[in-house]
Amino acid sequence: MRLRDPRYCQVALDNNAWRRDGATNNGLVDRFHDIEEQLGLSVIKPCGVEAELQHPNTPHAAKVDMGGIFSIATQLTDEETKTREKLRALLRGNAVSGKHQADADHLFEAGKYGGGYFITHDNRLHRTKREISDILPRPVYCYPRRVC
Repeated sequence: MRLRDPRYCQVALDNNAWRRDGATNNGLVDRFHDIEEQLGLSVIKPCGVEAELQHPNTPHAAKVDMGGIFSIATQLTDEETKTREKLRALLRGNAVSGKHQADADHLFEAGKYGGGYFITHDNRLHRTKREISDILPRPVYCYPRRVC
């Protein structure tokens, strides 16, 4: 699988992408900001991530770090609904129904709006990245590689 040049595709962000909880994550956040500025990346937040950022328990630093544009909820076609449901089923696995629905929806939007990259610290998503890319019409690569 050949990686896409991030200057020519969307880079979507998970809510935890800007989690500054130690030297490693702080460095990753700072490095991404540097790359974003140097390359002029097109960064987008899925609408569900934008909603999560509005939650009162979301750290202020994450809200400040994660400015920029976000998608809005739109009506899905039948094919898009099937794709999103496949992602939801994959990520749910044996867990309680609905538990990982938001993550699946974030990934679905990342694929729908240009594919490219999805920045997350969610190890479950990193472990299933091949299966995720098999479901989405445009491959989405989960970064940073912590478990992969």
